[in-house]
Amino acid sequence: MPVDARAKPEAIPESELPPVATPRTYLPFTARALWANLPMVILGGVALALLCTPAYLLIASGLFVPGILLALLTLLPGWMAVMAQAIALIREQPAGPGVLLRALGRFYTRGLLLGLLFCLPLAPSAVAVQLLGSAAPPGWVTPSLFANGSILAIMIAVSFYAVPLLVGHDQTLRQALRNGVLLAGRFAGNTVGLLAMGILLALATRYLSTGLVFFLPAIWAFFIASNALMAVREGLAQDRSDQSA
Repeated sequence: MPVDARAKPEAIPESELPPVATPRTYLPFTARALWANLPMVILGGVALALLCTPAYLLIASGLFVPGILLALLTLLPGWMAVMAQAIALIREQPAGPGVLLRALGRFYTRGLLLGLLFCLPLAPSAVAVQLLGSAAPPGWVTPSLFANGSILAIMIAVSFYAVPLLVGHDQTLRQALRNGVLLAGRFAGNTVGLLAMGILLALATRYLSTGLVFFLPAIWAFFIASNALMAVREGLAQDRSDQSA
């Protein structure tokens, strides 16, 4: 697939690309790395859950708008901090609590901007869900919910690559989103697999135990980070092969 030279992540120096999984070794490589670093991964998950707890309590209490606003201020920046920790662990670098705090401060603005982008499909979806529960919902509610849900799924898929590029290679939000679109399409199978994994983990949290929220999101982030590092390496190798052909 031809790639716009301005958009591909070719500016990342080869020396910065760590030894990562290949498409054939992705699952065993990631599982072994996760098991070896499980305590630190759980620490990141607990930190993310605690950071988002105030927003959850507001939403659960019926204060929907303040809860969403607070989640906007905490969820995506916290997710970026957990992603930065996961990348550091995969690269066998120090990844203690200090890494989480530094990443939270360093990437807070970009996380906030990314959260604002997610609000574009989330806000009308929230309105549509409320109207859907009314006695006589308007006819446009279901199509609107489907359309905005599809947009949200695409944005989540792009974020599988954009967020690791932001925190792992310090790209700008625009660069990371552009590269995220390219990588999400190039590695479509991996992208769909990660979406399915996220849905399964959400269902497990919903129907098995809400306590799983303290570590399942961090485990998901670890698999996302490992896939993104692999995709960047494979994408660069494929581009070089195409150019030399």
